[in-house]
Amino acid sequence: MKVVGLDYIDYWQGIYAIRRGLKNRFGIRVREGRCWALVQLGDDEANTFGKPHEIPVEISTLPSVLRMIVGDHQLSYPDSDLIDVLTGESIREAFGSPDKTGVASDGKRNCASERINVASAKAICNQRTIRSLQHF
Repeated sequence: MKVVGLDYIDYWQGIYAIRRGLKNRFGIRVREGRCWALVQLGDDEANTFGKPHEIPVEISTLPSVLRMIVGDHQLSYPDSDLIDVLTGESIREAFGSPDKTGVASDGKRNCASERINVASAKAICNQRTIRSLQHF
């Protein structure tokens, strides 16, 4: 899921069957030409952690935890602009694209198609993310 704030964009990992009911989630925040790992515990406010990475960034050079979040996000939202934003190709356009309500900053309504993915692939990705965070 993509959430557009006033001066940031949060890209969250997908929600799928084995995570339903869990309130903790991981993502990536893009702000001021940088990206950070993002975590939300329960109903608390989302917080960045780790060092910022300048955009454009080569995805393969990101820490493994960020690469796994990017991979999981792309599995859940294949039409997402996350890769384009991180590589610097469309960061300006991203701030004008739809937020979680599907309404862009210009007031136009957009619909994004989502593919149904194999739950086991997502479960493996989520397990790797958690293991990486334990060593972060």
